[in-house]
Amino acid sequence: MKIKSLFRLVLAAALFTAMPVVMAKPQKDKADKTELKAAKKDKKGKKEKANKNAVQEAFKDITFVTDKRPDPKAKFFIYLQSSRNCGPCNREMPDVVNQYKDMPKGKTELIFICRDASEEDAKEFMKKYGADFPCIMIGSPDIEKLPGFSKSDSYPMASIVDGSGAELQGITHAKVVMMRWKQITANAGK
Repeated sequence: MKIKSLFRLVLAAALFTAMPVVMAKPQKDKADKTELKAAKKDKKGKKEKANKNAVQEAFKDITFVTDKRPDPKAKFFIYLQSSRNCGPCNREMPDVVNQYKDMPKGKTELIFICRDASEEDAKEFMKKYGADFPCIMIGSPDIEKLPGFSKSDSYPMASIVDGSGAELQGITHAKVVMMRWKQITANAGK
């Protein structure tokens, strides 16, 4: 009987000393999980900073003709080059304005690159068609800051770039771009 009592005492002592270790382990796992979550969050934050929208960043330093500024959540950009003194530009502007109204906020933004001689001409052209999109003058030194922008010698022309300035649709006739922008941005978003 003394052996049984001694055995029980040794067993109880062993369990008692093992208990804090067993109880401490879940706390250590919880601390490890918290550290792992923090590391993942930090890594995600660094990745987001690395993938910043270069086009959006460029907008911070660009002088716009209009009060309208680009949608800060946009991921794709249509650069439309057009002019008040251009017959085809005038014929296409009503369709461009209607397409712009249908563009989903937070996804695609149209930037009007006006090829007119003055800001007044640009404002008059936009007012004539009820255009309410951001406008930059082609002659502005700011135009060089726009990632992915390529100047065209003819117009109306347009191109589509993603947030990094990578070309999704090269410069082509604006009518073609305006007909295809939904498909192009949908495919790029996958």
